[in-house]
Amino acid sequence: MSPLQTDSAATAGADALVAWEAPRDANLEDRIAALTEIAARLGSASAGVAVPIDPPLAATVDQVVALAQRHRVRVLPIVRLDHPDATAAWERVQLPAAIAALGAAGVLYESAGLRYAVLATSAEGTHLDALPSLAAALSMHGHAVRIGWRRVASRYIATPTALDFALEYPPYHGSDAGAVQAPRVFPYPVLVAELAKRRAGDGLVTPSVLWSATRDTEVLDGRVKLTDFSPLKFAHALDGAARFVRNRRAECVPFWLLRAAFSPSQPAHLDALDTLAETLASEHRSSPTVGAVAGSIAIAARSARIAVVVHLYYPDLWPDLADTIANLPEPFDLYVSCPFRLLPAIRQQVAARFPNAAVFGVQNLGRDVLPFLLWLRAVGANAYVYVLKLHGKKSVHFMDADKMPFGGGDAWRRDAFSGLVGDRQHAQRMLAALDAAPAVGLVAPAGQLHDQVTWRCATTDLVVTLLARLGLDCEVRGSFPAGTMFWARMSALARFSALPDDLVDFEREAGQVDGTLHHAYERAFALVAASEGFSIADSGTLIA
Repeated sequence: MSPLQTDSAATAGADALVAWEAPRDANLEDRIAALTEIAARLGSASAGVAVPIDPPLAATVDQVVALAQRHRVRVLPIVRLDHPDATAAWERVQLPAAIAALGAAGVLYESAGLRYAVLATSAEGTHLDALPSLAAALSMHGHAVRIGWRRVASRYIATPTALDFALEYPPYHGSDAGAVQAPRVFPYPVLVAELAKRRAGDGLVTPSVLWSATRDTEVLDGRVKLTDFSPLKFAHALDGAARFVRNRRAECVPFWLLRAAFSPSQPAHLDALDTLAETLASEHRSSPTVGAVAGSIAIAARSARIAVVVHLYYPDLWPDLADTIANLPEPFDLYVSCPFRLLPAIRQQVAARFPNAAVFGVQNLGRDVLPFLLWLRAVGANAYVYVLKLHGKKSVHFMDADKMPFGGGDAWRRDAFSGLVGDRQHAQRMLAALDAAPAVGLVAPAGQLHDQVTWRCATTDLVVTLLARLGLDCEVRGSFPAGTMFWARMSALARFSALPDDLVDFEREAGQVDGTLHHAYERAFALVAASEGFSIADSGTLIA
């Protein structure tokens, strides 16, 4: 296997499990009917059915076994410890018996030798007395087990330490949701945006996505009215959930949950389920194959040994960037990427200072990292000796610049430009130092090298997965250029010039400040350079 080949499990996308989003007044007959329709219509397009195991259903678990066997689907138990009839005696006896029956029938959801279940408990994840008997029932016949927690109150409530992961269940309703009488109105686009966000220190999480057979519906036992639903918005949500799990595959549960809101007695809703099955069965296409993510990149005649690659999201920063680039003391080829909507204006601005520059448009995806990776793929590993990567950084999410490590976005950008290029004399010293230190593969601006471990933030699972898919088995250590502005030897980044599409499958933009694939690549550039035998330095150390 070559370093950049990926196994089918990593490229086929995440498993989709389907649950019925039951209305408050749903009885046992309705639930069995809904599960039957899901198994019959969506079973072949999904990896299984999520079944809420509560006292009424546990008493008739044989019906669940029968429909699972008939339609050849796997079952993910969602154990309803929060059900009003869930007594201590039920948790000790009937619950493990129901789980054991599913296991004995061979219908429990498994992946890579692990069996999974999810607990629905109080908002804070208390009352876990049933956990030992549940784990014992799941692990019968020597199976390893992962038990998760259905997080419904807030993404900021930590997963209970006794459990292995959190299943996100937005729209979050707060711990007093049981007292809410009238349903809240919740716009579907907010749910789509939530899928792209991740916070540090959260452990393993997996997303859920709501789908409705109508344009708006009541969900979460009638507490929330879902509005502004459309097939396009759902397609974005489905795409985001699959990418979220796939990009974290090395340290993530292998599935995400589709919560289907429909009535099993409505023929029109069942027709909508058939359409949903077609959508689920469609093979996931990674970002660069969905539409035109980037325009064509005009490759220069390559008479220079230096390439300068700039991503310009904020047009007002071009004069500052142009003045910085102009201080380089020898010829270079300039490549500028910008959002498609800005392309005509940016092309005119750039040509006024650098007539031979190549300017190409990109979608707002992967920020400055995806355009750079697409450029590396386009020019190849041996096109230049050095590449200078810059972008118009503002970091507008920094509200209190005095407390930020680099003093806020503007100071961060100015210091990066100054450290990497500065005036003509400083730039000449930089290039001379690079020429004299062939073991240095990546150079960050002075003061902008950060420790990989201390500053892993919410990227740990993403970086581990990315390294594995790059074919690297190395420890995450050393430093990285925070902000992804640097000088690099092209030979140090050669591995990135042959990336397949599935390794540039970036999350959709939702204003994320951490925990995305482009944050993982920010760290991976240095890790890959180090794996090739190069060292990492900052500009001050290199010149000294």
